[in-house]
Amino acid sequence: MLAGTPAQAAPEQILVACTQEAPLFSEIVEETGYAGEISFTNIRELAGWSDQARSAGPKMAALLSASAEPMAPTRFTTLTSAGVALIYGRDETAIEIARRLSDTLDVTVILSRPGDVTPPRSADAARSRLPPAGSVPLN
Repeated sequence: MLAGTPAQAAPEQILVACTQEAPLFSEIVEETGYAGEISFTNIRELAGWSDQARSAGPKMAALLSASAEPMAPTRFTTLTSAGVALIYGRDETAIEIARRLSDTLDVTVILSRPGDVTPPRSADAARSRLPPAGSVPLN
């Protein structure tokens, strides 16, 4: 049974507005023998934690409504790196990822906002700016 409802009256789909506790809810659903679909959405981080949290009800309702819509299948593309990787980031996180991959790949890092980020001593570094997307003709 689900929340005190006989299994035969359970809905075909359950939407849970809590991704943090998804493993717990999934376990509970499995224990109840629920055969319908369960999906999770995260409204707290997307709408609830802000200066406007008290008036976020309409945004939360829209997020719940949108998450109940079926999504188009995700297309995957298989890439072969041939030992080369490009990391595009904005801070030290991109540098750290490059460091972790550098033992097995030839890594290039592009930082969108380099600011005070200091490249590691082992890296060749250049400083430049990329033009905004769409501002450079492709022909």
